[in-house]
Amino acid sequence: MQHNRRIPIINAKSIGFTIAFAIIGAMLLLTGCGGGGGGPNYPTPTLPAGAVVFDSSNAISMAGEAVSDSGFVGTVAKQGQAVSSVKSVTDMIVTQLVGTQQSSSVVTGATQVVLCTGGGDITATINGNESSASGSFSFNDCIEGTITISGTFAFNGSANNAGDFSFNGGGSITVSDTFDSTSIAMVMNFSESGNVSGTITLSFSFSIDGLPSGGFLVDTTQPFVGTISGVTSGQLTIYGGDGINGNPTRIQININGDGTADVYLDIDDGNGFIFQDSIII
Repeated sequence: MQHNRRIPIINAKSIGFTIAFAIIGAMLLLTGCGGGGGGPNYPTPTLPAGAVVFDSSNAISMAGEAVSDSGFVGTVAKQGQAVSSVKSVTDMIVTQLVGTQQSSSVVTGATQVVLCTGGGDITATINGNESSASGSFSFNDCIEGTITISGTFAFNGSANNAGDFSFNGGGSITVSDTFDSTSIAMVMNFSESGNVSGTITLSFSFSIDGLPSGGFLVDTTQPFVGTISGVTSGQLTIYGGDGINGNPTRIQININGDGTADVYLDIDDGNGFIFQDSIII
């Protein structure tokens, strides 16, 4: 087992279709024997108990939290200071993968332990070759600044010289922050494929529990489609606590392709989705 120390980047910058690109790019640095075929089973997110009930007073703000300032799933736990988000965790995963593959003593299929700057570690196992890879990361009370991350994330993917790629990933992660005593549980899975110079398709599902505003479940009811420059179409449905007739309240977000999205609300009163407003994404 090899021990490396690195400082990950934790932020919530807009990323569009870039998570898979970053991991695929790092993946192509793999050398040695072994294949990347056969991916793990990824968890299925479910609606958290006691999820926030959506209504006309919070539909727009909750829609904003679901898309946040990320083109993927950057659900922000709080404003300012250190930001806890799915994007932050993915940043750490990408950083770890790049660092692992840049190590001169990496053996494909071997387990490595990377020390976190404030304590704890990340255990990584990666299998792959020049065109495909799979692997897993286990966050063992990994402390970076005020944030502690625990849980697991796994992935598998492939790419070729023509720019075609496919990528799947998922896991269950808990992010705690001593700055404001928040503790956020995230279950996620996503699938992305396409060509880096052409059309890209992204589908994802994730649940969040522990946000100050309440938990919810997000699913891409119509896959995101676009290019590396941004999303041109897609639809999200966000599920919240029970409404008037005892079914989950819902928010629907339709991507317009011009940097905006239309928000619809269903409070389970029998009237279905009702338009609320447009938001900038």
